[in-house]
Amino acid sequence: MIIGRINFLLIFLFLFTLSCKKEEDIIKNSDGVIVRQPYLWASSLSKENILSYNIRVNVINNNQVLTMEVEKKEGKPFGNNYLLMKNIEGGKNVWKWDDRLTDFESEDISFVYQNNQYLTFTNGPRNYGIDLSTGQTLWKKEDMDQYSLNVLGIGEIYYVSGNTKQEAVVSRLNDGIFEGNIHNGKQIFVVTPNYSKTYINESSGYKYAIGGSNWAMPFIMNLDTLLLISYQELRPPGPPYLQTDQAQPFICLYNKSQRKWIYENVELAQPAVSQGVDGLPIRADGLVYMAVNRMITCHEVLTGKQVWTQTFDANFLFSGFIKVGNKILANNEGTYLYALDAQTGKRLWQVKSPGTCTKMQELNGVVYFVGGGDGLLYAVDADSGKVYWKIASPDKSKNSGAFFYNMCSVAPGVNGKKGRVVVSSGLNAFCYEAVR
Repeated sequence: MIIGRINFLLIFLFLFTLSCKKEEDIIKNSDGVIVRQPYLWASSLSKENILSYNIRVNVINNNQVLTMEVEKKEGKPFGNNYLLMKNIEGGKNVWKWDDRLTDFESEDISFVYQNNQYLTFTNGPRNYGIDLSTGQTLWKKEDMDQYSLNVLGIGEIYYVSGNTKQEAVVSRLNDGIFEGNIHNGKQIFVVTPNYSKTYINESSGYKYAIGGSNWAMPFIMNLDTLLLISYQELRPPGPPYLQTDQAQPFICLYNKSQRKWIYENVELAQPAVSQGVDGLPIRADGLVYMAVNRMITCHEVLTGKQVWTQTFDANFLFSGFIKVGNKILANNEGTYLYALDAQTGKRLWQVKSPGTCTKMQELNGVVYFVGGGDGLLYAVDADSGKVYWKIASPDKSKNSGAFFYNMCSVAPGVNGKKGRVVVSSGLNAFCYEAVR
């Protein structure tokens, strides 16, 4: 009986010590923001202390998270980077994928389309399909002259922009939208936006870059498949002191099932240098939201009519925006995270941010991202703008460049647990318990 009591007390003291240790490991700054918190696990992404590229998208499948690992390879100064799937509960490696068409293509992955366990992404003229449950290549090919990295889809069908005509390399006169099947990669041409062709730069002796498609967002309406398409056209140079071609962005809506345009050539902004639609759109409640240079815009999907626009001090090229409930959260390169009313565009709140950041991810009303300017992992309440986390990489002491960067993935909790947040220092992937 006495021995049983002693054992019970020892167990109680051990658990109490663990809980106290965990609380002591949580450090907050003077504003009450958590700057250090124990991670659930750390799992290697580098075999020789060099930094991995990191995947820039949130890919979760069957409670596993997609990461990127690196190893040294002769002739590649930054090593050989390949996809690595890890179990989200313990960080154990599940499979790796290193099956690219060429050995020296860019290993950066910024846009993907995922349908259940199937994944596709583009890399220049190369296109891949992967089974996320096994890590096996479904297909790979190089049959286009030009691809946009943006890929969107619905069900097993995905859409990319590009051209199969050889002259597109220098003129892009027929840059259009192609439809592919995620299971086999077979693609067919769908449509080309009706470029006005009012300006063609021939200064170098040939026509080039009169227009280009950015993305095609598919959705179903009355059993028809509709494609909302973003594109831009080249415009003449501006003032004499700025002798650089300008660009002007547009959207159009195409009924693929009936093979007819619903509307065309809706202007998103006036011509300007580097003017264009950044990243991917968000469609919700009959509206579409886009980042156009320094603006966030809202248009009616079925008419193209502008509902509202907000202009900021800087653009959204890297940081982008997301929709959470009735709010648009936009992380501006001008070092502020803004919350806008999704219906009116009214600014609801703003908090200081590092400017450039990873793609934002939302889980249970909390937005997570890694700051490009400071390498910290942020957690921000979507309703109030309250900042919960500014957590630094535990690997900074090992390598001065091993701050958090590029990757920020979230996954819902299972079996009553809180969600998971997975980030990378380039040396290791770290998993944290989510705020909620």
